[in-house]
Amino acid sequence: MLHYTCDACGDPVGDRRYTVRLELTAAHDPAALTEADLDEDHLTTLDDLLGGHAEPAPPRREVLVYDLCVGCRDRFRTDPLGRDAGRRLEFSAN
Repeated sequence: MLHYTCDACGDPVGDRRYTVRLELTAAHDPAALTEADLDEDHLTTLDDLLGGHAEPAPPRREVLVYDLCVGCRDRFRTDPLGRDAGRRLEFSAN
C-alpha cells in the first residue's frame, strides 16, 4: 500500500490527496537581428556544439509535481506563490 506525505507541510495524506503540477518554460522574446548577429561565425559555434566544447542549454520545459493535503491545497488556492506567508507571521513586541 502506498503512503503519501504532503510536500508542503510534511503531514501524512489520507484518502483526499491533491496533486499540483507546475510547468516551467523559458520565456523567449524574439530579438531583432543586429549586424553583430550577421557577422558571427556560425560554423565555429556549430563545431563547438558538436564537439562538446560549448555548455549545454538549460532545459526549455520542466514539470514539477507536488502532493498536497486538504489544508495545504486550500492555502495554495488562495496564495499560490506564497506572497502572504510573511504577512501571517506575528512577532512579539520585545
